[in-house]
Amino acid sequence: MLFRPTVYVITLSRLSTALRPPPPRRRCERQTRARAAHLVLGSAFLSFWPAAAMLWFGLHLGADVFVKLWAFLWLGFVAFGSVLALIRHVFGIARGGMIAMVFFAINTAASETVVPIKLQPAFFRIGYALPYYHIIAGARYILFGSRKTDFHYAILALLIWVLFVWRL
Repeated sequence: MLFRPTVYVITLSRLSTALRPPPPRRRCERQTRARAAHLVLGSAFLSFWPAAAMLWFGLHLGADVFVKLWAFLWLGFVAFGSVLALIRHVFGIARGGMIAMVFFAINTAASETVVPIKLQPAFFRIGYALPYYHIIAGARYILFGSRKTDFHYAILALLIWVLFVWRL
């Protein structure tokens, strides 16, 4: 007999949270704008350090190459960070964190940093459409001058990712 009231209390507590009215629209829009600004400004700060490390470790980059690398990494951080933020927003903190981790692992494996995609199983060819592959391809062009067409495709792909995520 003592068990039944606790079941009802748990059920009522679940229903009360499910029936809670949504927050006011203005507050949600303010939070969304603040998160977007934080993502863009945080990406600018975080993308500065890899570009500065290239100067520090003696690649003898000129100022124009440094700024180009910084701007490209900024775009890459915004694209990749936006996708991860969208995943966590749609699926929640717990499930979204797990899905974002799987997304990050697939991106890392398919980015051609260690093994070319052509030598990997066919599943990893999805990497051609993922943002991290394009970040690596563009950074390779800026730093080493490899395959200029990859750089233009990389910028286009990252802009498409940013516009796709921000339109949702």
